Formats: sequence, structure tokens, C-alpha cells
Amino acid sequence: MDLEMSPLGYQCPCGKGFAGQHCEIKVNECSSSPCPHGYCYDMVNGFSCLCKPGFAGLRCEQDTDDCILNACEHKSTFKDLHLSYQCVCLAGWEGSFCEQESNDCKMNPCKNNSTCTDLYNSYRCECIPGWTGQNCSEEINECDSDPCMNGALCHESSIPGHFVCLCPPFYTGKFCHQHYNPCDPLSDPCRNNSTCLTLVDGNHYCVCREGFEGEHCEINVNECFSLPCQNYGDCEDGVNNFRCICRPGFSGPLCDLDTNECSSRPCKNNGTCVDLSNRIMCICEPGYHGSLCELDMNECEISPCLDGEDCVSRTGGYNCLCAPGYTGKPLSALSVSTYGYL
Repeated sequence: MDLEMSPLGYQCPCGKGFAGQHCEIKVNECSSSPCPHGYCYDMVNGFSCLCKPGFAGLRCEQDTDDCILNACEHKSTFKDLHLSYQCVCLAGWEGSFCEQESNDCKMNPCKNNSTCTDLYNSYRCECIPGWTGQNCSEEINECDSDPCMNGALCHESSIPGHFVCLCPPFYTGKFCHQHYNPCDPLSDPCRNNSTCLTLVDGNHYCVCREGFEGEHCEINVNECFSLPCQNYGDCEDGVNNFRCICRPGFSGPLCDLDTNECSSRPCKNNGTCVDLSNRIMCICEPGYHGSLCELDMNECEISPCLDGEDCVSRTGGYNCLCAPGYTGKPLSALSVSTYGYL
């Protein structure tokens, strides 16, 4: 017996899973870490591995392939991760399984209020006037295409997509493509039978008839503005003339003539007519009165007959009826002039 191997003079042959002089020590089969991706459970003369998710095998040495379900769509590729996987989508597809077509307009690639249309793995921008380029980001100079005709000058507007043509004389229209006559009878700008003259700069000039004024001879001159009617007459304006409506006692085109109201001999019974301003005065013969001397005066009212004799009035005088035994001339009639006004 080898004393170095058996210092106690004997040796115990241990069964599997035990060690020690007397086989009292249980061998820890997990001390060598046999389960690299799991938990090791020590057993008598062995061990058992409890694998972590994603691994399998007696020692958890096998990586489970999560891509085996083949859930990624549209020819996308799989990327195996720990306990999961990831679909690597081809261009134009998105989503967890690459099942959704990508919307390339989502990031608003079209500029300047243009419209974006989504295509397969692409997009198309529909530009508004004044812009061009794939993303409508390039401004167009509308004058580059020389749109103005007949020698007109093109002026680019501050508003994208717009321009203005500065036309030479006798041309008009958006592109200066229409020839025009400023004095065309169909669109004659001069009114009231005035004469239209064409100027060398393409404009017109209106020669107005008397009684009209204004750029287009559209204004009727007010001939009453200077107050031509005299003696407070009313003025009525006409076309290149006026008419005066005179107040009573005045006549003439300008109401400047004092009417002779005595011309019609308005005073009766040989009364004398005196013409005054807008009125007359009649100087009546003795025995008459009234505004026109039309009334016969009753001379008997002043009792011209003596001794109470009866008085008989007559035209222009009176008679006394004397009592028997009396005779003689009556008192002289009063020579008093009577004035009548009208």
C-alpha cells in the first residue's frame, strides 16, 4: 500500500459524484460553469442546465433563431436579436413587418405651396406658377421666355408667376399683342360730339365743343356760374347757353330792361300813367279815382248845392236841382287830382 496515497493505511473507492478520504464530499458538477447561457443545477454525478430565453441545448449552447417564423413581408430581410428579431425593410416600405408602403410626402418635400403626390418609393411635386425643380424650390424668371411682343419691355413682378408687359404706343393686351387706335369710333373716349386727336405717344386728346370741358369733354359748362341774369332774374343752364327768367317789371335776354308798364295804357278816363320800378302810378282827372282811375267820384258827397238843394251826380260832375224861385251856377267842382297806384 502506497502510504503517500493512503496516509491512513487505507483508501475508500468513492462512487461517482463524491470525493474525499472517506467519500464525504459531494462533487459540485456546476463549478466548471457548464451552462454558458443558463442556470446550472448540481446533481449527484451530474448537472442540469435551465436555459435563458433564446437558448437551448443540454448546456444552453444553441442560440434559438427568432426569424424562423418568417413574419417580415415584401422581401425584407431578418435581423436576429436576443429574444426577438428586426425586419430590415426595402426602400418604399415601412412598419414592424415592412407591411406598409412608405408615404414619401410625409416629410413635406415639396416647397412653396406645391402639391405632393406619393409614388412607389418616390414622390412627385406639382409646382404652382412661378416655381420649378424637383421640389419646386427654384423660382422661374417669367421674362426669360420673352413673352412680351412688338418690342414691349417685360418687367418681372414681385409676385412669383407674374410679369407685366410695358407696351409701346398703339399696342395693348397682356402680351402687347393687340394693336389699337385710341380714337377708334367704336370706343371713342371723347363725348358730346367732341373731336378726338391721336397723339404720337399713343394717347388721345379731346377737342371739346363750346359748352363742354373735361378730359373727355364730359362736363357741361355751367353758363349760369357767372350770374349773367340781372335784377335778380333766375338763370337756367342749357347746352352752351342759358335762359334768364325775369322777375315782374323786367325783360330782355339778361333781364336788364325795365318793362314800361304804361305802354298798355292801363289808366282809365284820361288818367296819366307814370312808370315806376315794377309798378305804375295813375294820376286821375278830376271826378275819378281808383288805382287805374276807373272809379267815378261822387261829387254830391261834399254837398256842393247851397241851401240844401238836391244834388245829382253825373259823370265828371254834378247838377243842383234848385227850388222854385232859385237859379244859378253850382259851386265850382274841386279841381283835386286823385292818384291811384298799381
